[in-house]
Amino acid sequence: MKQLLYLTLIALFVLPFTAQAQNNQKNPPRFSPQEYVEKEQAFIVEKAGLSKAEENKFFPLYRKMHEEQHRLRDEIVKRMRRIETERLSNEECFTVLEEIKKYEYQVLNTEYRYQKKFLKIVSPSTLAKIKIANKNFERKALGEMIRQGNNKSSNRRPPQRN
Repeated sequence: MKQLLYLTLIALFVLPFTAQAQNNQKNPPRFSPQEYVEKEQAFIVEKAGLSKAEENKFFPLYRKMHEEQHRLRDEIVKRMRRIETERLSNEECFTVLEEIKKYEYQVLNTEYRYQKKFLKIVSPSTLAKIKIANKNFERKALGEMIRQGNNKSSNRRPPQRN
């Protein structure tokens, strides 16, 4: 009788934690753009050694640049989808490729324009550290997303090779 009581108590204690762990595996946290931006900013500030004044002046401009580049990259994606989904002639495809090139140039030109503005806020060496920190953060974030994706799919069997 005592054993049954102990087993019941243990089950009542352990089951909620097990259910919570399974629920977390089924519903992983969703991507939050706001959280990404906050983590990116904190990472860059730490790695580049920005002062609070530099941070307050730099990041509004930095975000504005990224918003402009994001809009341009959306236009690139629209054109890439058009190439994938429509049956385009060679001439039409060439025209779309030329449009993509123009948008890619605009992305780079946007960065160039903002670099001039950034250099009024931070030194060239600090801007270089910011660029390196940004790339390192992107790699780190992508690696985490890949690991989370692998953890979600770890319950699935790998594909059979013939």
